[in-house]
Amino acid sequence: MDNKAVLNEMLKGYCIKAVCEDVYSHNNFDIFYLKLLSGCKISALESVSREIQLALKLDTPPVFVPDYKSGRLQLISAKKTKEKLDLKSVFKSKNVGSALCQVGIDSTGNVLEIDLTEMPHMLVTGTTGSGKSVFLNILIANIFAMRDDAILYLVDPKQVEFSGYLWLTDTNIARIGYNLTSTSMLLDEVENIMNKRYQWMSKHGYRSVKDFAPGVWKNIFVIIDEFSDLVLKDKKGEFTAQLCRIAAKSRAAGIHLIIATQRASVNVVNGLIKANFPVRVVFKVASSIESRIVIDMNGAENLASRGDGLISGYSDLPLTRFKSAFVDYEGVISYTNRLRVVA
Repeated sequence: MDNKAVLNEMLKGYCIKAVCEDVYSHNNFDIFYLKLLSGCKISALESVSREIQLALKLDTPPVFVPDYKSGRLQLISAKKTKEKLDLKSVFKSKNVGSALCQVGIDSTGNVLEIDLTEMPHMLVTGTTGSGKSVFLNILIANIFAMRDDAILYLVDPKQVEFSGYLWLTDTNIARIGYNLTSTSMLLDEVENIMNKRYQWMSKHGYRSVKDFAPGVWKNIFVIIDEFSDLVLKDKKGEFTAQLCRIAAKSRAAGIHLIIATQRASVNVVNGLIKANFPVRVVFKVASSIESRIVIDMNGAENLASRGDGLISGYSDLPLTRFKSAFVDYEGVISYTNRLRVVA
């Protein structure tokens, strides 16, 4: 029996009113398209996810993604592979100066592109070894590709992730913060720029930087790694208040925030953070509770490690599963050096 027939037979055995209509497979993912019949709940399928994995001999537990356009449920499982998805293979169509960030491939095998200037602010979570830090390096490489059209601020409380970038020349890095004090000063600088831009736009009758010619003001990106360290050290709550204050107003001023944490708990990813950072990228987390905190549904606990992720709040789908490309610090430097000779 093929996998489609095995799955349908299994669903029938568990009295689950769903039918597998189609199967799609490529190097990184298997996708089963299910049609839910009257009276069937997604939770019924989630309750037998381990049994589905066992019956279909899947490498990882499946993640269930509703596709509201087609009216079907996607059952997506990642394949185990020792081959890393090199950033060079993803960057085949990368244009220097473009705000489109090419970060990996989605579950259908297409390159996943994220426009950092169009999206709201982004929250990235994931346990150690899940691919969160590599994903931030990919975003940095993409922002380097924007060259003179972008200004980049980095915050690195661990003092090991971004410290090497400080010594690079001919990049668009403005400043790197390492602790609560230097980060507060960095955000003060960004907030002052934001306020000055709004004052100018108010005076001249503009509502957004997109209303006038591109390139007049540079896009500003702030990437904060392990922001939970800063939140927990900020006993008065001033850092969170400042971060959310900038996030609430800065998008129209061409300022975009990306924050990352390993700690997906309610005292870190609270209501204010979730309200101001609607685009969520989640890699493997420890439990279904953390998954629901970040993306408001189960699934992230079943992800594989090393770059297997979900993104919500960006496309038409409530969730998009993707495989993040791999790049290390030396790879970002090599890519940056090549950009300098591009006309």
